[in-house]
Amino acid sequence: MPRVQLNEGNSATTTLTYSTDADFQNNALDVAAVLATLPLKRLRKTQEFAYVQDEWKVKPNLTLNLGLRYQFFSVFHETQNRDLPFDFATCGPGGYCAATAPFYFPKYDDFDPRLGLAWSPAASHGKTVVRAGAGIYHEDGQLDDQDFPDANDEPRYNLTRGSAFPNLSFPVTPFLVGATGVLSPKDLIRQRKDAYVSEWSISVQQSLPDLLVGSVSYIGSKGTDIMNRGYINTLIPGAKVRPYPAFGQIEIRGNNSNSEFDGLQAALQRHFKNGLLLSLNYMWSHAINDASLGSGVEDDFPEDVSCRACERASSDQDARQTVSAYWVYELPVGASRRYFSQPGVARALFGGWQLSGVSGGRTGLPVNVTVTRASSVMPDGNAGNQRPNYNFGVPLIPAGGSTPTDWINLAAFSVPAPQTWGDLGRNILRGPALWQTDTALSRRVAIKERLALELRAECFNVFNRAQFGNPAANISSPASFGRITTLVNTTGPTGSGTPREFQLALRIHF
Repeated sequence: MPRVQLNEGNSATTTLTYSTDADFQNNALDVAAVLATLPLKRLRKTQEFAYVQDEWKVKPNLTLNLGLRYQFFSVFHETQNRDLPFDFATCGPGGYCAATAPFYFPKYDDFDPRLGLAWSPAASHGKTVVRAGAGIYHEDGQLDDQDFPDANDEPRYNLTRGSAFPNLSFPVTPFLVGATGVLSPKDLIRQRKDAYVSEWSISVQQSLPDLLVGSVSYIGSKGTDIMNRGYINTLIPGAKVRPYPAFGQIEIRGNNSNSEFDGLQAALQRHFKNGLLLSLNYMWSHAINDASLGSGVEDDFPEDVSCRACERASSDQDARQTVSAYWVYELPVGASRRYFSQPGVARALFGGWQLSGVSGGRTGLPVNVTVTRASSVMPDGNAGNQRPNYNFGVPLIPAGGSTPTDWINLAAFSVPAPQTWGDLGRNILRGPALWQTDTALSRRVAIKERLALELRAECFNVFNRAQFGNPAANISSPASFGRITTLVNTTGPTGSGTPREFQLALRIHF
């Protein structure tokens, strides 16, 4: 029964958006978002979980695992009732609920069944094992995706250039005085659902000669009611008015996104024999979604907020093929080895060394081509995450092939006509592939029964291969479009994607 505490607040902020450099020079604002100071709010809730599980040995070669889990995530409340839920569907046309109204309505039916199976066919004499499993897994989601009502007791404004504010410019304070249609509270759907993932898998593992074990597996999952973000109260195309004129464009969080994953895996492993351990792994997979914020890292505001299904495409993290290998080799020196097998100075100096390594690679990740547009030329006034038109018949890849300085053919795209959305799909291109090999040489020296010293020399990215990130893909910036200016690793000096690095380490085991 965990107790959750979330304390949040923010200082006053104003965000100004200009659609072009010329607009910036002329102080012609496209969008202005103004947020007042939000005092610290203290959100609390208590979650409750319970489960039952049993293992049933049906036959000596057949075992079942059965389970059922119940989860109640409850609802946040603010300790001093300084919250103000907002939702047209449940709070009425005025939008605001009473200050003491619940953030949203909880779900009481999150029952998650689990099933596992392990079977060894009698004819295989214990050399073949079939494993299968399935289950449903609910989640509470990110806690700070459930906090919208704590921000609505202070004013939030959203101004867009158009018929209401054709001369929008900085400073924006004069445009707020007496203006209607600019108040922009945060809408958390109060009839929200708890996201859940259905998962299933089956694998066949086979014992092979020479201490080898091979396996082939299929894994699948389906995400349902995944949290996403969007906007409501956008302009009605053609009419250029908002359904609720008293408010501006409103950010909303709901749970109506979906995801899918299918993967085929193959593996070959070799247990230690003659000092060598080896593992090879390969996976072909496809991850599809229309948004994954809350269960991933994608920016999921859609191009057309009225068409979430139009965003369905390969996930930002979809690596269609991945391969990995690791090995450990005990050098043939020391006790029970070909060289220096007898006690002495040579064995003491050269025995106990291991050479190990890991190699990994994947195909490129998706690239989403975008275009910067002014809100005044959009059918609904929302200019975020817009995509261009595709010029049919023009190759997406430059004539000479993709290079780090010219990865995408700019001529394949064009700016959509005013009052239309772009027809290009999401994530239609792929960035560079990645592969890297790391190695290590180590020796463990026993000092006492419970004390040992390990010496390690490591080399990362042995072949010093450049690990490029994805290219810039906004056609409104032609000078940088298609150019790769970042590496895969942008977070620190270690890990995948760095230049070749050497490291010496001394570790004490006790």
